[in-house]
Amino acid sequence: MSTAQFSARIRWQSEIDPCFELETRHGGFPGAEEAALFANGFSEAAALDLRLTTGRLVLSLTNGSEIELQQDSVQVWELPDSGEEYQVADDSQFQLVPLTLNQVSGRGLDGGFVALKYGVLGPDQAIADVTVEVDETGLPEVKVHEASDDQSEAASFALGIIVRG
Repeated sequence: MSTAQFSARIRWQSEIDPCFELETRHGGFPGAEEAALFANGFSEAAALDLRLTTGRLVLSLTNGSEIELQQDSVQVWELPDSGEEYQVADDSQFQLVPLTLNQVSGRGLDGGFVALKYGVLGPDQAIADVTVEVDETGLPEVKVHEASDDQSEAASFALGIIVRG
């Protein structure tokens, strides 16, 4: 039996300022499917809601429990103010910034974050090409595709759209 562990990464957008996003990492999944279902809110104890309060980042799960996330499992991304009005920003326009959760709170960003995108990393930290779709009955279908050689995403890594509403 394999002890390989997969990780889910979720990109969350600030409800207060959409120019700030947090990317959280959640490890310990036995397979890519389980990691993708967690990120999309389709497992018993899956990611549901993220809230920042005075430097504390709390993840609410679908089973009603909460987990306080530690700084080392979070990256802060910011859309730089170039003076232009962005109609639609993509991941490549966001920059990784060295802010602590306390500093993010200090910028007035305490509040909720909305899950936008997710990704799955394999045991070797390579990007797993995983998609989650909802079938006509409302049940999730997870597909793991053959790994791609192109893993050169500028902002973070290839992120798929969260399918839950």
